[in-house]
Amino acid sequence: MNLTRALEVALPDIPARTLAERYPRIDPGTSFREHIEDGRAVIRVYVPSANCMFKFPPANWQLARLFNGERSYQEIAELYSQEIGAQYDPQDVRDFAADLESIEFWYKTPQEKNIQQIQQAVEQRRKKLNQRSRWADLSMVMFPAFNPDRFLTVLYRHTRFIYTPWFTIR
Repeated sequence: MNLTRALEVALPDIPARTLAERYPRIDPGTSFREHIEDGRAVIRVYVPSANCMFKFPPANWQLARLFNGERSYQEIAELYSQEIGAQYDPQDVRDFAADLESIEFWYKTPQEKNIQQIQQAVEQRRKKLNQRSRWADLSMVMFPAFNPDRFLTVLYRHTRFIYTPWFTIR
């Protein structure tokens, strides 16, 4: 048995990895109420962790309520299919969850938020490094075939008067 294999068995998973693999869930403090707008039923949902109000059609809210952080997309698709009486695909459930993730609807613990911010910062740094131009930092320009020392010495001899107090005052 090699050392890597032994450590995988002995040590717990890294929190970032386990948190990234969790299923989405609704904030426990979420409150909702049905309203009638323009003759149609609409569910207004207040999410305290996001400090936002969301509006859902009743069918979408019925699906969103099934996300508890423990059920897989397959299980949610089966439950929702039973509730509405029609077949619902797990990929559609995954897409629905991704859409709600993009508007920051799902609940995240402070630890999950910190890990997400760290991952975003790493990605931003990686993008900046890739975007950096060859000439962006002039202190790092290399002249492999030319030594500018002799040129600058001759240039200084002819422009030395520029660096005198008399020239600066004038």
